Amino acid sequence: MCLLDCFDLGGARIHVGRYADGLGKVRNEPDRTDFRPQPVDDMGIWMLSQLKRWGYIKGDMNYKTIVDSVFHSEEAQTRVAALNVDIVPAIDTVTIMGKLFDAARP
Repeated sequence: MCLLDCFDLGGARIHVGRYADGLGKVRNEPDRTDFRPQPVDDMGIWMLSQLKRWGYIKGDMNYKTIVDSVFHSEEAQTRVAALNVDIVPAIDTVTIMGKLFDAARP
């Protein structure tokens, strides 16, 4: 469990699973959010594709090369393992807003 539940952080409570749902109820869902201590390359590719779609990035690019140079996924996995933290298995598919994202064709 995240240590945030030890502090009164107001809006951050949503990250520890206890939050007002906006409909008059207080929800207690400790597994609502998750934290992956290692980067997910496909999510980086999705972020870049959105920046390009919104016009913040111009021209063609090699998404994978950029993500590799920022995320250093292999090195991150090595460091996480050295900390004796369970490495989360790689994600085969990424679903964003109900749609399957294909990182090979951003």
